[in-house]
Amino acid sequence: MNSTVKLSRLVFFFMALAFMVTVYVVALYKLQIIDGTKYYEASRENKVSKETVTASRGNICDRYGRILVSNTECYNLELNTDALFAQPDPNAFILEMIAKVEETGDKYIDELPITMTPPFEYTKMSSMQRTLLEAYFKDKKLPESTTAVELMSYFRTRYEIDNTYDAVQMRKIAGIRYEVNVRYAINTAPYVFVEDASVDLISALSSMDSRIIEVKSSYLREYKTQSAAHILGYVGLMNDIEYKKYVRSDGTGYAPDSKVGKDGVELAFEEYLHGQDGEVTVTKTSEGTVINKFYNREPVHGAHLYLTIDIQLQEAVERYLASGMERLQIQREEDNMKAAAMGRPDQIREDVQGAAAVVVEVNTGHPLAIASYPTYNLQDLIENFEEIQEREYDPLFNRALMGAYAPGSAFKPCTAIAALSEGIINTDDKIKCEGIFKKYIDQGYAPECWIYSSFKYTHPEEDVVDALRDSCNYFFYTISDNMGISKMVKYAHDFGLGVPTGI
Repeated sequence: MNSTVKLSRLVFFFMALAFMVTVYVVALYKLQIIDGTKYYEASRENKVSKETVTASRGNICDRYGRILVSNTECYNLELNTDALFAQPDPNAFILEMIAKVEETGDKYIDELPITMTPPFEYTKMSSMQRTLLEAYFKDKKLPESTTAVELMSYFRTRYEIDNTYDAVQMRKIAGIRYEVNVRYAINTAPYVFVEDASVDLISALSSMDSRIIEVKSSYLREYKTQSAAHILGYVGLMNDIEYKKYVRSDGTGYAPDSKVGKDGVELAFEEYLHGQDGEVTVTKTSEGTVINKFYNREPVHGAHLYLTIDIQLQEAVERYLASGMERLQIQREEDNMKAAAMGRPDQIREDVQGAAAVVVEVNTGHPLAIASYPTYNLQDLIENFEEIQEREYDPLFNRALMGAYAPGSAFKPCTAIAALSEGIINTDDKIKCEGIFKKYIDQGYAPECWIYSSFKYTHPEEDVVDALRDSCNYFFYTISDNMGISKMVKYAHDFGLGVPTGI
């Protein structure tokens, strides 16, 4: 009985095995013999490409770990220009894309610095726009004196934009084709047509040729504060100089379409914040369907950066600067009106144009707040760059770190310490204020004490303590002249003035 059961099991096992082998043989025969030619031809049409996997940029935090700048994931729309120009009418395709972008309220990238409607004129250019335009002129052998009207006429001919398209349509088509051309000219392809595309736009474009419009995952910088714009800086696409610095032919550098720090700590700490992009090999069918992905190199995300800045203090300092400037401007206007009414044009002063404030930790020298007025909102910078650039008193200028200003009476303690240390005076020496320092009057230089300029008074004899209390200019003119410029410079350097700050 047992031997019969075992035999039955063996027979069943071998029958099952034979069935499985038969199925595999038939399947292999079908794949290799019957359908082999079809699959071979299909595989030849598959497209294998290497794509960059963008590494997220590091966060920027204040001294207490509060996040000031982070990343938000987004979807960009890139144009496959080879597929675009394989279209029977690429210009019509471009207009159709733009129409869908405008319908959904998204914005497409068009850096051509020419007005969107006739009469065509050059717009105010950013440094990036100027670089791109110069590269285009050089690539197409166009004279630098080419006017906007002449350039638009050139576009109509070069890009075969026939007369069925009106001037506005021509400008839209030319903007996209210019973008494609100029990025190849300075090696910054691919062309991101729309950054941070909405779901509605992606859906609207899905009916169009997917080989031309490619949806790519990326990151945008997200600002968690409306303050510290001059400190934080911003990122943008590389210009030709940055391209040569960051992109390497061996593939170890940045991707051609990488964004890099342009200003502030985004620029100063670029090598730490950027990270290392990864690489993936993608296999697509001839219809553009992805059938395989293989990661050659995983992305390494950028390092997080911690500043010495206290963002709450920074916000407070910026508020005080703004309110203080408003009061000063009102007071200046009132004073000027009084001077004009009194017939004293010599007392009419210029408008107060800006201000700066730096708060430093005394024991370490670490900056806790660095404020410049007027300022701007980093979140608005990219979309409204031209408008911000044209605002009164140049808000893009970092007065706190880039401005050169006379230190005024704040320098007097340094002068006093230098004079006491060098034995020019002692604590008991007194000097009488005469209002006007006349030693160099023959050379046309006769500075005045503030009390004399304002009220025609003079200070009495004062020692160094009294002179500091009253801020007597005449006292410090005298001891500075006796000490000489070399010794003053030495002590100024000892106090960290006139030497690099490390910022």
